[in-house]
Amino acid sequence: MAIVFDKDKAYMEALKKFRKLIDTKYREGGWLPASRTMCERLNISSVTYVKVTSRLSDENVIKSYPRKGIYVIPEKFRINKIGIVVGSGEESPFLGEWGLVAAILQRIDECGYAPHMIQASPVANIPRSAFSHYVNSLIWSSPREPAIPVLVDMHESGMLPVIGVTPLTPITGDDLIIGFPTVSEDYSRFGPKMAEMFIERGHKRIIYAGSWWFAEYCGLASSLNSAGIKFDEECCLGNCDLEPGVLTAALRKHNATGMIFEGRTSRLESAFQEMSGMPESKRPDLLLRKSVQMPELCAQYPGMKVIGIAYREIKELGPVAVDMMHEHLLTGEKLVSKRISTYKVARDIKNLIKKEIVA
Repeated sequence: MAIVFDKDKAYMEALKKFRKLIDTKYREGGWLPASRTMCERLNISSVTYVKVTSRLSDENVIKSYPRKGIYVIPEKFRINKIGIVVGSGEESPFLGEWGLVAAILQRIDECGYAPHMIQASPVANIPRSAFSHYVNSLIWSSPREPAIPVLVDMHESGMLPVIGVTPLTPITGDDLIIGFPTVSEDYSRFGPKMAEMFIERGHKRIIYAGSWWFAEYCGLASSLNSAGIKFDEECCLGNCDLEPGVLTAALRKHNATGMIFEGRTSRLESAFQEMSGMPESKRPDLLLRKSVQMPELCAQYPGMKVIGIAYREIKELGPVAVDMMHEHLLTGEKLVSKRISTYKVARDIKNLIKKEIVA
């Protein structure tokens, strides 16, 4: 556990022993033996003992009474905390990912826990911070790559139960190798939803402004081909910005009447600009990804044939993770990864652009 206790190792090991003692022997509360007896029992110095008990007192786990000793507060009267880590866990977390963190906080409150934001730098000290603040578990929202070894280490060591909430769309198969319990999106639902509108409208060829790997992985390719719409790697334009002329050339080459467009708003604006130079009869039906700039773009390029806007209800992942952790803490049920469907396609474009989805 060097990744966790490489700093103040004696103190952290003592805190670990103290937590185990309190959680197993003092759930109903009670008085601790004299400090000398406790130091001998835990094999720690008096200085370390004072440091640990001060930490536990700050977290409302114990209370010190002059000339009487230290009383362990009954578990039912302690602050029952779930720790939350966001992103890299180091500093200034970004909280704007589709209401995900807000949804986690709300469900933690509904389940009767108190949330505690955990941060540390470097990220390897996150477990140390969580353990010091006496949280009973961790929900890690949108963990970044440097955090993955820490999450794996915590999970494999059993130090604290942890669940990752991972809303990032995978780019390659390597992104799917996690090593700890996660709540993520069921990407196998993406493809059929993408294909549905084009199949219903009788399209014979479409192109995809995204990667071939993801088109295969999410079931887009198989859904289209099963419906008789020929779709292969040449129909995918990739995830990068498109050079001028690439889009119109691809539409012409494949005689495509529909297009699914992924990517940033700046990329979409370039595509709109290019398609606006095409005859209106040659412009494809478009399934676009949600964007806050959508009303402005559609007003600027009114000739675009937008038939649907896709969006992901990322915030739905958070409550699922909290409910899983709540069940684990109550019953000991094993934490396992879970995938849920969050991908939706809105067809009422006029109301969509004006109101909820792109607001």
